[in-house]
Amino acid sequence: MSEVSESPPVFDAGETLGAAIARLRKAGKLTGVRLAGETGMSQSKISRIESGKASPTPEEAERIGRALRLSETDVRRLVAEAERLSRPEAEWQSGPPALAVRQQDTEHQEEVAGDVKVFQPTVIIGLLQTSGYARAVLAPLQRLMGESDEARLDVAVTQAVSARVHRQAILADRRKRFDFVMSEAVLSNRLCPPEEMPAQISQLRKLAEQDNISISLIPADADWIIPPYHGFTLLDDRDLFVDLFDTGLIKHDKVDARFYGEVFRSMKQLATADTIAMFDSYFQLYLDLLQQKRRQD
Repeated sequence: MSEVSESPPVFDAGETLGAAIARLRKAGKLTGVRLAGETGMSQSKISRIESGKASPTPEEAERIGRALRLSETDVRRLVAEAERLSRPEAEWQSGPPALAVRQQDTEHQEEVAGDVKVFQPTVIIGLLQTSGYARAVLAPLQRLMGESDEARLDVAVTQAVSARVHRQAILADRRKRFDFVMSEAVLSNRLCPPEEMPAQISQLRKLAEQDNISISLIPADADWIIPPYHGFTLLDDRDLFVDLFDTGLIKHDKVDARFYGEVFRSMKQLATADTIAMFDSYFQLYLDLLQQKRRQD
């Protein structure tokens, strides 16, 4: 049977792996017995997976995906979720060091989440970055990780930027909710040339108008309740992600997720969603800097 050109999304917002497999099986008009036969698994194992009483191994998830005639990309998404479920809880796991692969790994995690919360005190959140801003942020990291050859560095950074921008397609999924909290410092920190910032601020303005996205900023004169030690991402109040210079840390633990959920709520108390004035002020600041630069040139 040839692979179908149009199929349901591999994961609905917030859907579990078992529920996704059940939905995809029914959409493909396969019985549990038929799926079991095509994967070499028992029908009872398929039933336990679909009901959430058991989780498939990554190898079993791959066999299921191929039996369901999914695309290679969707098969990889099933496998990635099975790998996530197989990791021990309550331990920090290191993500892949390569910047592009790290973006792809993050994308797989975001795709199965219905609720995404991100706090970032110093850098504009990755899902909100323009390609120009992303390049300015990722290139120094690639150098810091030991890449000195300019040609190889450019290729690695281009791949990472492309993967980061590709992740942003998820923002159009109205079934998902995105809550982004940043400090005003993300607008004032000079991390990229001033000519990149007007486009970046315009993108923030546009995304803030989207009904499934909340963007709020903590003013520079706010009295912090909790020190902003580092940024973090919380998916479905279940999975926690922290970016480091050379890797990313991942933790699948509901206790820590609840703790960081409280941190996020504390940060959001300081923030305002009335960001128009701040965006206008910094937009004009960077236009002025551009004019100064042109006069000097």
